[in-house]
Amino acid sequence: MASTNASDSGGFELTPIGPNRFAIVGTPIVAEFVTPTSGKPQEIHVTGAGPKPTISQLITTSFTPSRAELRAFEGTYTSDEVHGTYTVVARDSRLAIVIPGRADVPLEPLFTDAFSAGNWGVVKFLGNPNGVVTAFTMHAAGMRGLRFDRTR
Repeated sequence: MASTNASDSGGFELTPIGPNRFAIVGTPIVAEFVTPTSGKPQEIHVTGAGPKPTISQLITTSFTPSRAELRAFEGTYTSDEVHGTYTVVARDSRLAIVIPGRADVPLEPLFTDAFSAGNWGVVKFLGNPNGVVTAFTMHAAGMRGLRFDRTR
């Protein structure tokens, strides 16, 4: 089975079409599981879902930020694209996105400067050359690189 994100309760049945290759019947979508090679992680190549192939890599490193590292992400972030302002706060040993009128969105560390936001997808923090966090982007099903710039 394949799904657009880990929280999907349904998904699409994958049918084997060759060694390490699977298709979603009735669509042009093919997923190939590429065997890792020396110095390169496991990859999945998906074709037929858009004009360019999508390549995903297995992340094997862990990211466990300290309380001080989490505080570096705190701030107010604004997106002109969605006309929204979110606040990122560090609570105990975790981060959360606070959106007025909604439940907080907990962030779980994935890899350096990136966090899972559950149904909201992946939040990746960006910094300037001095290491100061200046923005974050959100990536989820149907949304890539939605940018929020730090305003304070």
